[in-house]
Amino acid sequence: MARDVVAEIIEYNRPGEGPVEARAEALRRKLEALANTPFQFLRGTFHLMACDVLQSRVSLAQGTAPAGLIVGDLHLENFGVYRGQSGALVFDVNDFDDVGCGPVDLDLKRLCTSALLLPGIDPRLRLEAAVAIAQAWASELEKMGGRFPILPWTQDKAEGGVADLLRERGRRKQEELIEKVAPAGDRIADSEKFARVDPQWVDRVRAAFEEYVEHLKQLKAPDPPKGGEVLDVAYRFKGTGSLGRVRFTLLV
Repeated sequence: MARDVVAEIIEYNRPGEGPVEARAEALRRKLEALANTPFQFLRGTFHLMACDVLQSRVSLAQGTAPAGLIVGDLHLENFGVYRGQSGALVFDVNDFDDVGCGPVDLDLKRLCTSALLLPGIDPRLRLEAAVAIAQAWASELEKMGGRFPILPWTQDKAEGGVADLLRERGRRKQEELIEKVAPAGDRIADSEKFARVDPQWVDRVRAAFEEYVEHLKQLKAPDPPKGGEVLDVAYRFKGTGSLGRVRFTLLV
């Protein structure tokens, strides 16, 4: 029987726990995004690639490497800037929605595939990028020699475009970010990025946030959030693969 990939995608993303209308809208947006380019399709269907590799459906791409902790959905657009435990800005992998145990080379295969599918770039350059990624991956593994943790790129270590990006992000103020999301100060602005949710979900998210803050305090995390009053809660539409997941934005 012929494989129905669309049906597999819909089944995997079928709305379950969470605001029903918002999740249904997220699935509609996801299907629309997947139809744009092969790269977008790759971004939004990690579950298909993982299944195909693990079940040896793709020649020369079987999951034969030892199992270990993997990012899972690793591709070129899942790198970005955020503040690390020390408070310094770092450039590193910034999406861990699909972290789990699997063949350790699955991350490399997915990252190289994303380079091969980059839109608007000469195919020869895409191939060169994929080869460079694989070679650098192998080289760094040899240098590491089993040592952890791997140090991220910070402003004092980065070069070129990454250094420029870190400097630009370092100039941003928290107040500027809040102004974009909540111009009124106490309410997340209505936009295509957010959806209002029923009061029951607001209460559940508030309770989960309080529990999370308390948990970090008990773990004695290096820089735990200070908590505070939750002023507003909205459902968040973001990404491609993560579209349809239960995701909220809190204004604290």
